[in-house]
Amino acid sequence: MDGRSLYLSVDVAWSNILAVSKEFKESGDIDLMLGILLPALVTAVSLLILDFFLPGIKIDGITASLLAAAAIGAVNAVIKPVIGLISLPLTFVTFGLFSLVVNGFCLWLAAALVPGFHVYGFLGFFVGPIALSFLGTTLGHYVAESQGQLPEANS
Repeated sequence: MDGRSLYLSVDVAWSNILAVSKEFKESGDIDLMLGILLPALVTAVSLLILDFFLPGIKIDGITASLLAAAAIGAVNAVIKPVIGLISLPLTFVTFGLFSLVVNGFCLWLAAALVPGFHVYGFLGFFVGPIALSFLGTTLGHYVAESQGQLPEANS
């Protein structure tokens, strides 16, 4: 994806996130939206941004990004706890560093399930999950704060 199409994709996706969150807020179903839909949309936008900035992650379009967000959510909810429990002794011995391998494997597994979403190389496998988590948390916090769901920080 080149820079112009990335900008258009992120702009359209971000506008849709804000519009959907506004509709849910007005209808009173904001808790449902914040719990289910918003994290998936924020992950999809984060993946589009990572596609542009991180060489190890490749997304073919908005549809692949949305499917990848759903696959990441499913893998993290179902498979990651099992792998984390099985690898707990190794994670303990490596002082938690093996959890990076578990996170990378889960991202790779989600990529294997979704056509149009590819994770390859060291950057995609190890840095990808860290960058995705950071970007998703930052964007999610921004959206929740813009919708009045987070208290303002007192200085």
